[in-house]
Amino acid sequence: SDQLKREQEAWLDSRHKSEAAVEEQKTIIELKAGGSTFTTTAAVLMRREPASALALLVRKRVSDAVVERAPAAASGTEEAPVAAEIIGSARRPVVLVLDRDAGTIALLLEWLRDGERCLTGMPGTVLRRLQLEASHWAMRALVEQCGSRLSNPGSEGDEARHLDFLLDQLTEGMHSSAVCRSVVAETWKWLGEAQSRRLLACAPTASEMGGEGRTTQMAAAGN
Repeated sequence: SDQLKREQEAWLDSRHKSEAAVEEQKTIIELKAGGSTFTTTAAVLMRREPASALALLVRKRVSDAVVERAPAAASGTEEAPVAAEIIGSARRPVVLVLDRDAGTIALLLEWLRDGERCLTGMPGTVLRRLQLEASHWAMRALVEQCGSRLSNPGSEGDEARHLDFLLDQLTEGMHSSAVCRSVVAETWKWLGEAQSRRLLACAPTASEMGGEGRTTQMAAAGN
């Protein structure tokens, strides 16, 4: 009957949309920012802050990519493949070009992957930069988490921990000159705020760097 046919069509449409949504989450995304390319998945970019401007942008681009990949086929025919099958058989990265700082985008991605724990040890200068980026993308949870740490008097008290954080970021960013330059600039900015930090950076760390000061590692990276 017509009623049964409509119910079957509605069920198939619902199933196809569900399958497409699952596959969309697996879509590879290439973010190009500040001369660097970051590879991740749509799921990472949309899961933690689904209502953010970045998540909405990714969702729109992935949806457009699904339509672009779909072959011209008559609607309603059993031979027409669903979007999920199209993506699964011909998946290629969706590219997003962002006019943003590479180092900050790297931090943003780290938070999207690992959550608040990645903020541990982050200096106030970096927290403020990340908070500004989060505000740009309307990521409310990240804005609040950065604000909470910035309002804590002890958040900038452990200078050795903060310096170690910056050096870790520097090491992780060695694969990208753009990220490396961003981290080096942020590190020098942080060092310039207090003499105690500069003394700490020049202190020898024999167990980790053969007796050289931490600034040797930063200077090498800056070159």
